[in-house]
Amino acid sequence: MQRGENPDEDGAQLIDDVLVRSVELGLQGELRQYPDLVDILAYWSGKRGGRRFPGRGDIDPVEIPQFLPRIMLADVSRDPLDFHYRLVGTGICDIHWFDFTRLTPRELEPPEYGRLVWDDYVAIVDRGEPVAHVVIFESPRKIRYYARIVLPLAADGETIDMLMIVDSREQNTNELKDMFEAVSAHTAPPGVSLI
Repeated sequence: MQRGENPDEDGAQLIDDVLVRSVELGLQGELRQYPDLVDILAYWSGKRGGRRFPGRGDIDPVEIPQFLPRIMLADVSRDPLDFHYRLVGTGICDIHWFDFTRLTPRELEPPEYGRLVWDDYVAIVDRGEPVAHVVIFESPRKIRYYARIVLPLAADGETIDMLMIVDSREQNTNELKDMFEAVSAHTAPPGVSLI
């Protein structure tokens, strides 16, 4: 199988000899393995009030300092649907070797990973509800993974205009950083400098 070729698994991507896929976590059961993601989901839910979604203005960084290095905010644009990172936490930039603020998921390296992330975001906007995943990188030698939750935001309480993505602190950070270094070969998108 060649780089970027899609194996039989739904949505999985092959990057050289690394298979990357996302597996959805049930918010009522499986998410309990990641207590910090349960906490941020409760925070998000508390900010909704009587609305379907809270707005970006409802999220106060002072109230969630423990999450800030692991948060991304992605603007949602429509016609055509796309996502642009407005904010990428320092912990996430460190793992990926560069700050991808202002980029889209499709500009992430390696491209197969970016495609998987973009597809997940599209599905979340279509569903209109929070979704948690474990993103798994599997090679013949090792399995690496991280958990994340994607929380829709809407200034009007109804129309999703931003996604708040939070990575769990319970992850194998150093191994993920090494994996991203290996599969990306330190190739940041044009105009973006490596950390």
